Amino acid sequence: MSTRRLAAPAVVFFVLFTVSGFAGLIYQSIWSHYLKLFLGHAAYAQTLVLAMFMGGMAVGAWLCARFVHRIRNPLLGYAAAEFVIGICALGFHWLFTNVLDLTYEIVFPALGSAFQVELFKWTLAGLLILPQSILLGTTFPLMSGGVLRLFPQTPGSKIALLYFTNSLGAAVGVLASGFYLMDKFGLPGTLLTAGLLNIALAIAVWAISRAPDVQTDAGLNVQDRSFAPVEINRDNRLLHAMLAISLLTGAASFVYEIAWVRMLSLVLGSSTHAFEIMLSALILGIAFGSLWIRSRIDQYANLLTVLGLVLVAKGLLALATLPLYGSTFEAMRIVLETLNRTEFSYAAFNGFSHLISLSVMFPSAFFAGMSLPLITCFLLKRGFGESVIGSVYAWNTVGAIVGVMVAVHLGLGLLGLKNLVLAASLVDIGIAIALLAVFHRQNRRWLLPMATTAAILGIGGIAVGVQFDAIKMASGVYRDGKMYEPDSSRVTYHRDGKTATINVIQHSLRGTTSISTNGKTDASLRTDGSDRRGGDEFTMVLAAALPLAYRPDTKVVANIGFGSGLTTHTILGSPLLQRVDNIEIEPAMIEGARAFLPFVERAYSDKRSHFHIDDAKSFFATRRNKYDIIISEPSNPWVSGVAGLFSNEFYTRVRTHLADGGMLVQWIQLYEIDTLLVASIMKALGNHFSDYAIFEVSGSEMLVLAVATGRIGEISDRVFKMPLMAKQLAELNITSVNELVLRRVGDKATLDPMLRSFPIRANSDYFPVVDLNAARARFLNQKAIGIPALNIAEAPIIDILERKPFPSLTVEALEPAGVGVALRHGQAQVANRVRQYILKGPYSVRGANLPNWQTKIAYFNGRLSDCPPRMVDSTWSGQLREIGKLLSSHMAPPDAASVWTHIEAAKCAPQFSNQDRLWLALFRAVSERDAEKISPLATAILESTSPITSEDKSYLLNVGMAAHLASGGRSGAVALWKKYGSAVAPGVDVPVSTRTLLALASG
Repeated sequence: MSTRRLAAPAVVFFVLFTVSGFAGLIYQSIWSHYLKLFLGHAAYAQTLVLAMFMGGMAVGAWLCARFVHRIRNPLLGYAAAEFVIGICALGFHWLFTNVLDLTYEIVFPALGSAFQVELFKWTLAGLLILPQSILLGTTFPLMSGGVLRLFPQTPGSKIALLYFTNSLGAAVGVLASGFYLMDKFGLPGTLLTAGLLNIALAIAVWAISRAPDVQTDAGLNVQDRSFAPVEINRDNRLLHAMLAISLLTGAASFVYEIAWVRMLSLVLGSSTHAFEIMLSALILGIAFGSLWIRSRIDQYANLLTVLGLVLVAKGLLALATLPLYGSTFEAMRIVLETLNRTEFSYAAFNGFSHLISLSVMFPSAFFAGMSLPLITCFLLKRGFGESVIGSVYAWNTVGAIVGVMVAVHLGLGLLGLKNLVLAASLVDIGIAIALLAVFHRQNRRWLLPMATTAAILGIGGIAVGVQFDAIKMASGVYRDGKMYEPDSSRVTYHRDGKTATINVIQHSLRGTTSISTNGKTDASLRTDGSDRRGGDEFTMVLAAALPLAYRPDTKVVANIGFGSGLTTHTILGSPLLQRVDNIEIEPAMIEGARAFLPFVERAYSDKRSHFHIDDAKSFFATRRNKYDIIISEPSNPWVSGVAGLFSNEFYTRVRTHLADGGMLVQWIQLYEIDTLLVASIMKALGNHFSDYAIFEVSGSEMLVLAVATGRIGEISDRVFKMPLMAKQLAELNITSVNELVLRRVGDKATLDPMLRSFPIRANSDYFPVVDLNAARARFLNQKAIGIPALNIAEAPIIDILERKPFPSLTVEALEPAGVGVALRHGQAQVANRVRQYILKGPYSVRGANLPNWQTKIAYFNGRLSDCPPRMVDSTWSGQLREIGKLLSSHMAPPDAASVWTHIEAAKCAPQFSNQDRLWLALFRAVSERDAEKISPLATAILESTSPITSEDKSYLLNVGMAAHLASGGRSGAVALWKKYGSAVAPGVDVPVSTRTLLALASG
């Protein structure tokens, strides 16, 4: 070996390789995001990315193993690989978007079957990342070969340190990508960052390796002659045996990973950030295992004995995660009970989530991190040459592919989570016992029996003694820190599907049955025979009934997200319907929802109902079908992959599958989300639909009905003439079309300017603001109640803008109120009772006696009839305004008019002040939504010399601006705001109602 002066110390290469690992895991993370847009589900995307990522690296490492001994300067080869990886990253987004458009528009429609589509989809997705993955696979052997040629002393230490630095960079990279880079720069910008890092690395390594005082030999052999040979001929049988061990232990490691990720998804949630936290914890374990072995590996006399002990420990510690698993739910419960829901606490929540992940993954991963350095060092010392670096790495990554595929596509469904971990541990421990039996003769009498006994006791004890708590797993503890009580909740169905774990839970105290995905309840129905109904039932029934009320002649429907099956069951109540295509990505969801029979009978037994196990995007792309109605009811947007069904790109494609006059129905949660994120979704939807109407469901959810062209039109009562539909709605106490109108918040003309005024970009697949921020909103327990709250605002600005009086409702329709009813229903109920109280006295009021109003109305009525010397005082005037705001906003004009007439005809009416008369006239005009009368009356009161409270000023400003805008007087609305706006809620966020008016006024 030639003597040389080194241009750079060894530490420089380790630092550079840390950066390489950082960039490499950015690719894995970002490619998962890209490919789940194509494959349709995060689990499928992660599986394919792992397979292609690891497979490509296996090919790259294998190629290096074949040719590295012929490369004079491996560091130059490393620099070239990093440079090409960086260039590919710079062009990946452009290539992906163009290929995706070509595929959806031309290729998918031309393919003849679903099988061909799936085959093409997976093949193309793999090809998009395979070349870069192959290049990434060359980086470790090339860097290792170059470093070992420069620094041949203690090769085992160098290999282990390279594993450590690369893995440490990867662990940091996955967190930096998910929590910072994607949020700031989107997917394209994050890829650009990684690409520029690769190019910078290439330049740095090239500069170092081209220095005149750095030379490397054409090959390396560090055979350690002091190492005691074993009784096996030094031929390829030993090499093949070690490569097989590398493959098998790699497969076991990735089976653990798949199982742990699914297990922890039930503890931490299945958001994108949760997955990144888990992946980081796993890689950290591997990294520190490599670091620990680094200072010891060159001192061991029998590396294979050490490897055997390491694999025993790896397998036993993996088994230990099974009894430990139950305590992770308790840990999460304590965390959520302890933390306040603040931004700082969200960071702490993620930190604790990382600790929980480390408690499960780190111990076994720590020993996994030792295995490859031990195998590589053993073969190097046996004189197999530096090519074994690539070979070991290649076979280990092949094992990773096998592990991923077997776990996802066979193991989860056939074995379940617990038995999947048991099977993988058998592989690790079986290899370990074989190694100890063959290669450790000196202490075979005690070490082998001890390891075998520990394995038998560990595996047998876990298999028999550990049972996962189905109630804990189904509880979704990560949402609110609570778990179901075993005495009142029972899991009747459990299945670890390919994409998610599905549970059906019966709640005896509630009288409900629910179905959950990874602990998140997706649907709940009352199944105890009670007449009461839950909020979920309103959502699912209205998702079918509302579009039929607009499009009663609907023939063909697509329903995205099967849930309980109630939406499908409901819409099949239309006698005119010919077909419903149910699109569901997880087969276990359809199987589990049978628990809701007979309440969803038509979804399963009606021949018009058809099931498709597919992602919504690929389903539509592979079929030329046009639909009269497409209903989209996916899971919550914080679930990884789901936000793609609320994106610009999704709405671009789905609108092309609507028939002429067709309608999209989009469910949007308003709980565990903030108004900014809802605005982001609505911006994306509004970009592609000419009109929409928003309907609220019990204040915590909303349904958006959108049309691609033209106006949405007026709602029809024909849905109530369909017997099965009418029966389904009557079970929710909805018996007339006006009770549907009651839920309408507004249309695109009135709401879109307000939604676009929020400082957030439209949700996009490539700038996934919803996916990246929804988990935070879930933790903070935020609610986007501002939009539906427009329906119960004191000032009915949307009604004034649209000139739509409050709908007429019967007294029977208003009684009783309950869970799931419209927000306006409650206000209308109170308004009706107040009206009855004023006109006919307290004994005429049905139901509650209005404790908050009884004293007020008694005083108000008494003053009207008794005419005291100071009949009109501030108390009476305040009550007049309070009553007037309620009745004019939430009562049909004829009913409210009877109260105005009663007050104006009262004995003491001549004593009213001029301002009280103006208020009465204003309330009559507001009740009738008469914009031409409202604006001068509101202005007159504002300009009067009488004192006005800030609340009254806000009301007058809102109705006045709305009236100006309704009558085309935008300048009048602006002038009113400039004059009086500073008096409205100074120093706080502008309310949604005021924001709506300002957005319309600004044009």
